[in-house]
Amino acid sequence: MVYQFYVPEHAEAFEAMLVEKKVQFERFLDEEGVRPCILFGVHKTHKTSSNHANFMVHAKYRSPFIPNLVLRYSVLIITIVMIAMAIIGYIKSTE
Repeated sequence: MVYQFYVPEHAEAFEAMLVEKKVQFERFLDEEGVRPCILFGVHKTHKTSSNHANFMVHAKYRSPFIPNLVLRYSVLIITIVMIAMAIIGYIKSTE
């Protein structure tokens, strides 16, 4: 299995997790493409451990879906109001 990282900080975190889990891997810096990337080769017997490490790295460095806090809560409140109106409408129509 091959994992690819464009940000060196993400690659370092992934490597640290693999070392912590005692997973053997190969690391390669690919500078031939348009964007240089760091590749990790892991044997498929370590698929579960390496996938978990990959998911945790991406979870650690992900950005919020809606970065603006006011907009995020506005969408949440509007959704709750719409669901409440749908439930009220359903209850009124069955009476």
